[in-house]
Amino acid sequence: MSDRAPSVMDDQTRMLAGIAAEALRHWAGEFGEPSLIKFRENAVFSVRNSQDQAFALRIHRPGYHSAQALDSELAWMNALAASGLHVPHPQASLTGHYSVAFQTPDARETRYADLLEWLDGETLSAIEDQPDSDEARVAGLYRNLGETAGRLHEHGASWSPPAGFHRHHWDAEGLTGDAPIWGPFWDLEWLSRAEAALIREARAVLAEDLGNMPRDPSCYGLIHADLLSDNVVVQGSDIRLIDFDDAGWGWHMFELATALHFQIGNRSFEAKRDALFTGYRSTRDVPGNFEEQLPLFLLARSVTYLGWVATRQETETARQQTRSLIERCCDIAQTYLAQRRTHHFLTGQRR
Repeated sequence: MSDRAPSVMDDQTRMLAGIAAEALRHWAGEFGEPSLIKFRENAVFSVRNSQDQAFALRIHRPGYHSAQALDSELAWMNALAASGLHVPHPQASLTGHYSVAFQTPDARETRYADLLEWLDGETLSAIEDQPDSDEARVAGLYRNLGETAGRLHEHGASWSPPAGFHRHHWDAEGLTGDAPIWGPFWDLEWLSRAEAALIREARAVLAEDLGNMPRDPSCYGLIHADLLSDNVVVQGSDIRLIDFDDAGWGWHMFELATALHFQIGNRSFEAKRDALFTGYRSTRDVPGNFEEQLPLFLLARSVTYLGWVATRQETETARQQTRSLIERCCDIAQTYLAQRRTHHFLTGQRR
């Protein structure tokens, strides 16, 4: 449930709808009324044109990406689509650009927007959440997801970005430095004293261990960086990736850890993990001990979510998930720190 009064939520929805309508003026054709379907990182609307073609309109969160970074994201998406990967095709605006800057209706700020092809299908998360979900089918989809992630990483390793390409780095500095991409997770005000001490220790260990990781193209390159099951669309056995808003440079295992992070503690964790890695290995040549990197990157992924909720408390998702994300992160941190001392690694089950 939302802790906002309905009138406040209605006011915000109306405000966002007005911004969306203003943004659509920058694309050719006539569009129906945009419908808000997601307000988490960005405001995402579904919209149809007069030919009944469906699109996703993204109104970007102020201050997260520059125009250069947004153009770079869309350039990579175009290249991925051209290579045969199923990702949304960006739609060129009236000026020929894929992202546009525009004034909000009240003229108080400049916002960025882009319009993407709508990909039909059902999210992997929706399939997993079905009461009668077929575990064998889900495991097969995780294998396909691993294959897709491997193809994406192979493309990133061989693709030559255009001049001016700029995306952030999910490296040691971007994850644990003084100004992490998603904010200083160790300063989250909802941490207890004991939790804060644990997270500070985890930060120091992460900085050391990530600093020792290589960054050559075999293990580091362009990644989606938000490979949650919410961002995986399934059509039959076909895997389609959406929401490249966090895409950037990072370790490949950080990608796979993102796909597995919210599966920790589930009885199907090991089956999904093994299927994901099997699919990944089918498309990429990786070292025999590749999987041993997973615990480190599960912790690296987990701390980012604490920074995320700290800097996005205007969203209902962040407010609702703060406590559960703290508890999950502390569990992962305690396990990693204990097993690091004895050189053991996560099995995927909480203790």
